[in-house]
Amino acid sequence: MVDLVKYFLSFCQAESCGKCPPCRIGTYQMLQILEKITTGNGKPGDIERLVKIGKMVQKGSLCGLGQSAPNPVLSAIKYFREEFEEHVYDKYCRAKVCSGLGAFVIDQTECFRCGLCKEACAFDAVKETKDQYFIDRQYCTSCKACYYACPIGAVKVRKPRHLKLEEEFKIPSESIEIIEGRAKMTLRDILETKPIEIFCVNKNQRVKDAIKLMNDRNISAVMVVDDSNKLVGMFTERDVVRLFAKNVSFDTEIVGSVMSKDMITFDPSTEISAAISVVANKKMRHLPVVDGDKIIGMVTYRDIVSYVLPEVIYMAEDMY
Repeated sequence: MVDLVKYFLSFCQAESCGKCPPCRIGTYQMLQILEKITTGNGKPGDIERLVKIGKMVQKGSLCGLGQSAPNPVLSAIKYFREEFEEHVYDKYCRAKVCSGLGAFVIDQTECFRCGLCKEACAFDAVKETKDQYFIDRQYCTSCKACYYACPIGAVKVRKPRHLKLEEEFKIPSESIEIIEGRAKMTLRDILETKPIEIFCVNKNQRVKDAIKLMNDRNISAVMVVDDSNKLVGMFTERDVVRLFAKNVSFDTEIVGSVMSKDMITFDPSTEISAAISVVANKKMRHLPVVDGDKIIGMVTYRDIVSYVLPEVIYMAEDMY
């Protein structure tokens, strides 16, 4: 899709008469950005610049050509933004038509060692050993000569970061794609897979009431609300351990004075990948999800792991 809109825009830019600068100069700037993106030189912010310039060209052009020239680009970004992001951030073209993108690797299960890939490579990036051909990515320029030369499609194009995971952790590429797809989903998707139960205690209740609720429901934390049912804090099993070490009375102390107040709340539309980043950086184990002032639910780090990597949970349960 990215290469397609670049081709269309190059035609429009060539046909621009130049009487109005927004059309002539604006389409040229957009074409330059698309050239960078499709050759692996795209940078963060390029997609936003395309949208900004495209809208300016639409408003400032005097003829129908200039007013409609950005339309395919803007529509493609709106409906196929993932492809643009893959080009910019992953240096990968899923259509495999853009040169200079992706990491090339030879699938040893398919290769029958004809040697055509090595003959086609002008940079000697395809190496030969006694048992196999392989691509030395230190010398590979992603020119795709080997890709086109292979008669059976044994030369594969992967996302560079996916290939690192495959090589370092021996995770199949199919599993990586599934994991990545799950990570792009939202916290709302996780909540929809859980029982709709929200466990809260009032900030004026005693600590022992919160502990009893956690024990009865077999949960590791409860949300603390005020009299208007607004979330004001969290009370977790770590708080229980901390209070026990300080000899705080569970019978007399109220939850509001000992709860964790420095919490981070999340919107249901938050992507799971963003939540994972917060869990890792802030050492958080419980993520309260709110929509405005309304409490939607709570997601734990285990919920995230079991949703993104269910195989890990199953393996752990089998082992322990």
